[in-house]
Amino acid sequence: PVPGPTGEKIVPFVASPMEVVDRMLDFAGVTSRDVVYDMGSGDGRIVLRAAEKFGARAVGVELDHLLAVESAAKAKEMKLDKLVTIIEGDMFKIDLTSATVVTLYLVIEANNLLRPMLEKDLRPGTRVVVHDSRIPGWEATREETVNVGPVPHTVYLYEIPGAFRRATPR
Repeated sequence: PVPGPTGEKIVPFVASPMEVVDRMLDFAGVTSRDVVYDMGSGDGRIVLRAAEKFGARAVGVELDHLLAVESAAKAKEMKLDKLVTIIEGDMFKIDLTSATVVTLYLVIEANNLLRPMLEKDLRPGTRVVVHDSRIPGWEATREETVNVGPVPHTVYLYEIPGAFRRATPR
């Protein structure tokens, strides 16, 4: 869950299918040199996969206590706790300046609320990869549809600062 500006939860937990998780991380070109932040990390599948498959340091930010505890326990069980950190808290209050990749699977309203923070905190060269909901006002470098059975999922890749410097106002 993701809190809105007044603290109410605005995004329910819906897990990204693993095929989409893998495509998001591949799309962003994640390597062991990256620090991947997953905003609203749910069960931790994106950060766990980034650490397991690519050796990246990864930080999951999750508001829901049980999901945060579960994903931290899973990191320890998989012996990835040296690479994976789970922060139980409000993603709107996180310092993203160390991120080289940010992943999002939120509703478009939450992406829009995060946009000013992303524009302020993320350094040039940082990649933002999004499952299904665009970031309003940003221009994607690439987008691709991943079919999971009969269900299409769209993955968008944005690169900082081009994503918002080239975008035309909407």
